[in-house]
Amino acid sequence: MSWEILNIIGTIAFAVSGALVAKHLALDGVNCDARSFSSSRQVD
Repeated sequence: MSWEILNIIGTIAFAVSGALVAKHLALDGVNCDARSFSSSRQVD
């Protein structure tokens, strides 16, 4: 196989894995906003 094909396959795999991670985090109720960072910390 040529490097171009391997590069395309790697890019697709990276995009799919990123989508799966984002979906998993969204199902866990973790959002990419300030609320998720403030709620994850414990304030004394």
